[in-house]
Amino acid sequence: MEKQALLLIGGYGVTGREVAKLLRSRHPDLPLTIAGRNLEKATALADSLGGARSAAIDLADGRMGLDQIEASIVAVFAKDAGLDALSWAHARAIPYFSISSAAFEHGVDAVHALARVNEAPVVLAGHWFAGALTIAVLALSARFDTIETIVAGVTIDRNASGGGAAAIADFERVARCMKTTLSKVNGTYTWLAEDETLRRYRAVGGTIVEGKGAVSIDVASIGARTSARNIHVLETWGQSHLFTLTGTPADEISIEVVGTINGEHRFGRQTLQLSNSVTTLTALCIALTLERLIGLDGHPPASPGVYTPDQIMAPEAFLAQLQLAGAEVVTTIE
Repeated sequence: MEKQALLLIGGYGVTGREVAKLLRSRHPDLPLTIAGRNLEKATALADSLGGARSAAIDLADGRMGLDQIEASIVAVFAKDAGLDALSWAHARAIPYFSISSAAFEHGVDAVHALARVNEAPVVLAGHWFAGALTIAVLALSARFDTIETIVAGVTIDRNASGGGAAAIADFERVARCMKTTLSKVNGTYTWLAEDETLRRYRAVGGTIVEGKGAVSIDVASIGARTSARNIHVLETWGQSHLFTLTGTPADEISIEVVGTINGEHRFGRQTLQLSNSVTTLTALCIALTLERLIGLDGHPPASPGVYTPDQIMAPEAFLAQLQLAGAEVVTTIE
């Protein structure tokens, strides 16, 4: 088996393609295998990257194609509905990373991951931007002594290229199965109907927008890492601030934290913006997490266990990496 050989299932899709390109640019000698149901598309991308391999893998048909693969880490960009790729990774004691599960699905994922928790690291990243939102929230929250309320909003730019087939399938599955989203209200986790989650916040650029509850697992991750009594993660479909200025779509996050610092009531705000002309925020966060998992960031590889991205990525160091890659981060505390 080749050292640190990455298997990217769904690697030729919209997100997978961006991740593969980032990894190739950041680590030119890193062995990559691009895999998915369409071998022709996988091969085309692999050839364009130079030296990458391709493979036909169909997770909708169990482990079809997996047993012919040699890899030292697997990242899945489509729904691993039967968790066959996870079982395959467990059997080989190699790290596993996935992004497609919504909040209501993480229980099944976690039970399977915990069944062989000592085999290798498993990262469940069903968060907005594969963890970037939660990690940014934690970076701002760390400045507070106590926290009352956290509101984090995401602008989904309708002018962006959008997701591919895997993303569409995810949205359709979630819409069919999930009628409520998770919030934390007065210290209690609560599943709320859409009209109960509607909330106004200040987006990047200062515009006041209304968002609805997110289907991601961010609320639980933020709740696990902070003392906030109220947590709301919101999705807003519209136009990014950068697009209004330049005509280029962007991924944007706006975070508001209310709490105390040195006994005084304070209000913190942080915005994060990454132009799609650079890459997508999701792809960048995935690439950084995969680097962390296998030690490509100069630190020892992650130990066996079950993680969310915020548990293996130091918030301030992560934000610094985003800024190096072209993200704009603005923080104010009043």
